[in-house]
Amino acid sequence: MMLRDFRRSFEYYFQSPYELPVQMAAWWGRQAPDTRIGIAVLLGVCALYALVYVRPIVGSFLAIFFPYSWLNTDRMRAIFFRGTSSEFEQSWKARGQPTNARWRYLFDVFYYFGPLLVVVVALGICFMVLVGYPNPLGDG
Repeated sequence: MMLRDFRRSFEYYFQSPYELPVQMAAWWGRQAPDTRIGIAVLLGVCALYALVYVRPIVGSFLAIFFPYSWLNTDRMRAIFFRGTSSEFEQSWKARGQPTNARWRYLFDVFYYFGPLLVVVVALGICFMVLVGYPNPLGDG
């Protein structure tokens, strides 16, 4: 694939975004079993990364809406916040309980959602650049 084809690939998928999952599925079906294993391992690493980042997103979102008595538990901290730099964890370390200022949890939702979005966008861009767009002649 030549350098100018990258531009065509981006144009194609931005003009018809519904084609991206269709072409990903078709591309996956054309791969050899050993290639599928390698790709599955890389996608598994990306999924683990995403799960690490989903944990404080979900916890912070729940902290906005749940009653304070449900939040002020070791279980809530262990499941969603331990090992993070979230507002919940920082106030727990400082005072032994989460903060009452629920609006501060909203910043954590946005803060932790950013890297997750970067991974999803990077996977899509890698597919567009490395695989390209479907050939209208049907041979790729």
